[in-house]
Amino acid sequence: MKLVLLSLLFGLIVSVSPVASQTALQESTPSARDSGLVRLQFLVLDGHNHPATIAPAGIAIIDRNRLAKSITSLQIGSGVPLRLGLLIDTSRSTANSDLFDDAVDKSIQFVRMALMNPQDKAFVLKFSQSPQATGFMDREQFLRFKMKVKPEDGTALYDSIVLACTERMINISASEPAHLVLVVLSDGEDNASHFSLDRTTAAAQQAGVTIFTISTKQSGTTPRGERALRELAEGTGGESFIPSRGELAEIFRKIQQEVENTYIAIYKPAADKTDNSFHSVEVRIYDKKLHARAPKGYFSRITPRP
Repeated sequence: MKLVLLSLLFGLIVSVSPVASQTALQESTPSARDSGLVRLQFLVLDGHNHPATIAPAGIAIIDRNRLAKSITSLQIGSGVPLRLGLLIDTSRSTANSDLFDDAVDKSIQFVRMALMNPQDKAFVLKFSQSPQATGFMDREQFLRFKMKVKPEDGTALYDSIVLACTERMINISASEPAHLVLVVLSDGEDNASHFSLDRTTAAAQQAGVTIFTISTKQSGTTPRGERALRELAEGTGGESFIPSRGELAEIFRKIQQEVENTYIAIYKPAADKTDNSFHSVEVRIYDKKLHARAPKGYFSRITPRP
């Protein structure tokens, strides 16, 4: 990929032209997972949709309608390294909204709170027509992070999410119990991407990322954008929010709670992953008072033979 490297206090900021990103990202997706293993992130909820805890014996993972052969690891989010991406739409339509400044301030505060452990790291990607992403930062680095926002025309929401997944998240091994999360601030409108909504969701599913979306527009003002944000979240086991100004702090507290209580399972499916198609996934909870919120599935590809 043709990348222009710039310094940003620390780490790297990556500027990707739309044409270059289209070619490179098409070549890099779908990406292979570790042979024989799948990492799955899911949340267990009670009847009030509050996070709940569960023992390994209390769940079953169904991969393509077949019970997983084994669950080799099951850990809760607060106990594994967090890899968090904050994606901020700086297009004029978003940056000029009444919610934007408050949403950005509270999202930065959220990331600072989320980086609780020394192993936790986060990056920031801001985008209008072209995405610009920092490298991963630990808590100490992020506390020194400063971001300037210059509203510009054009919105490449889908390309930016694909870039975040393929350039930042996809190289984390499926056998590692890392927790991969993207938080997206946008109105959901896209007029500059080469990737479609479906392809973007697929890229996130390939990377094993959970997406939380927060709309910067009032409910009903951008129905197409609301639908896109909802599909991105639901397809990856996350949640979509359309807040008023007074709700932002509570929304970020809710996301923080869900991030901390998400389960990360590493399992071996019953059938070998030897194709390049969609694998539907279901997390079955034996306790009828509880239910799971999980990605709809993932994509695999043929593992090269030695």
